[in-house]
Amino acid sequence: MKAGIHPTIQQVSFTCACGASFTALSAMEEKEVRVEVCSKCHPFFTGKQKLMASGRLEAFMARQKKFEAMKEEEEKRAKKAEKKEEVSAEKKEKEEAVVKPSAEKEEKVSAEESSAKKEEKEEKPAEKEEGEKK
Repeated sequence: MKAGIHPTIQQVSFTCACGASFTALSAMEEKEVRVEVCSKCHPFFTGKQKLMASGRLEAFMARQKKFEAMKEEEEKRAKKAEKKEEVSAEKKEKEEAVVKPSAEKEEKVSAEESSAKKEEKEEKPAEKEEGEKK
């Protein structure tokens, strides 16, 4: 060890705010030191927890409840929207089922009309040819 570079070690008395005191070796120059918390009064060592009655914890819990309520409400809205979509899809299917038979009838009628028109067109040129032959 080099001489003159190491601090001198001496016994120092530590006194806590709770009233407990103990001595330890330290390189501090003071003989007495006052501390706020020691192992006899700290919640970690005693097993007693001090809960905050108000303040940041309550504010956090309030925000958390509000967030959860919003999330539940959003889920309810999504379920309602899904039900509405299902009901509207069922209505559309029923309407299409009703419309399809009438659409088929219209198709038959239009097919008959078109075939009648074709026959008329075919008859007209035949009449013209007969008129030209005379």
